Amino acid sequence: MNIKQTQKLTQRMALTPQMKQSIHILALPILELKNYLENQMEKNPILEREKTNQSTEEPLSEDSIKAILGLSEATRDTHYNSQDYSSEEIKEKKHYRESLVTKQLNFQEHLLRQLRFHNLNQKDSLIGEYIIAHIDENGYLKLSNDEIADILNKAKSYAEQIHKKEVEKVLKIIQTFEPIGVGAKNLKECLLIQLKAKKISDVLLYKIVEGYLPEVARHKVQFISKKLKVPLEKVKDALEAIANLEPKPGRLFAQEQTFYNRTMIPDVTVEKLADKYEIRVNSQWLPSLKINQRYKDILRSPQISADTKKYIEEKIKSALWLVKSVAQREETIRKIADCIVNLQKEFLESGDPACLKPLNLKQVANKIGRNESTVSRVVNNKYIQTPSGIFKMNSFFSTHLKTYQGDEISTENIKSLIFDLISNETPSKPIKDSAIASELKRSGIKIARRTIAKYREELKILPYHQRKQK
Repeated sequence: MNIKQTQKLTQRMALTPQMKQSIHILALPILELKNYLENQMEKNPILEREKTNQSTEEPLSEDSIKAILGLSEATRDTHYNSQDYSSEEIKEKKHYRESLVTKQLNFQEHLLRQLRFHNLNQKDSLIGEYIIAHIDENGYLKLSNDEIADILNKAKSYAEQIHKKEVEKVLKIIQTFEPIGVGAKNLKECLLIQLKAKKISDVLLYKIVEGYLPEVARHKVQFISKKLKVPLEKVKDALEAIANLEPKPGRLFAQEQTFYNRTMIPDVTVEKLADKYEIRVNSQWLPSLKINQRYKDILRSPQISADTKKYIEEKIKSALWLVKSVAQREETIRKIADCIVNLQKEFLESGDPACLKPLNLKQVANKIGRNESTVSRVVNNKYIQTPSGIFKMNSFFSTHLKTYQGDEISTENIKSLIFDLISNETPSKPIKDSAIASELKRSGIKIARRTIAKYREELKILPYHQRKQK
């Protein structure tokens, strides 16, 4: 075997530090971008926050240039803070953060949105809305099924008679909503719903929840062990598992909303004015950057050394590139948001996921003249505020299937059809995945049984043999 040296000429694309910075800025959501820009201002003395109400600065005198020049030489490789923020400015920033308008959902609206997703008929929708209106802040329904039916019938809310079984059917749908356990009549039912949703098969847990909750509250482990004739350690393990369940599912939503209110700032706001949608990229919370005039004056000074001049010129180039990258980010986000709004107007009007039209990254990339990876970076981890609420930007992108006529139908729409078929099934004879696939094929939708099973699992619906009721 001969070992020898050879030369090989190849071409490959290498990203410059400036290009890497632009890509990084493009991917940052607004809160992270704000922190990033403030960090860059600390690192680069050329950058400063622009003051809109400040008069034009006077040119620096020779003495001032000498003083700053000395400072530049001494602190060239250290962080430089170009300005101190007054307490008034800090108050203004805080006021803007607290006054930023975002449409937030309360608990009932959160449940109603999930109800709309299921495309129920008019009668079932009416029952569902009434049930949700009477679910308390902890997630419990305080009315019986008979009471709900009687009240709706007395109020003549619907032309036809509303029966108890219809109320039960709709309530079971609501009890599959997030947060799990919502719509229960009491603590026992709430915990049982959660056990079933988690697909826990341990019979001991069900027995304890069904018959020994008062003893669980008083931590009577030995009593439960003797009554059920189960080893003490097994009872302890079961009680630990029960302790991990949520006795008040409604409060989980309140906790999530508190976190939401503190952290979720939309990068884009879409507002309907007359018959048109206005798109605004949220840049008000970002520092408005400019080049510090002092260093421009220093460059014109004859006293400046070659090294200092080179240093300042590099910092100015870096600052200009940063400002340009932020502007490009804003323009790219605006173009992508415009594509989303133009295609998904029906969804923006209703807030119903079933109205989402098929949309992929390639379609948007072609429309705005950028590549798919750029679009992907923009829509990930960013939020858009619409008249129907705040959504992740990537939630507007949905895959699709083809119909036999060549049309496209979104997966969200297909999930809605699947749930509609299952919600109308006979409890004693539930519909199989293969039957759902056949039914959709008769409607012109090309879909495999395993795809039905995948979508059913995403909807948190049990297989047909587990849904069967005697």
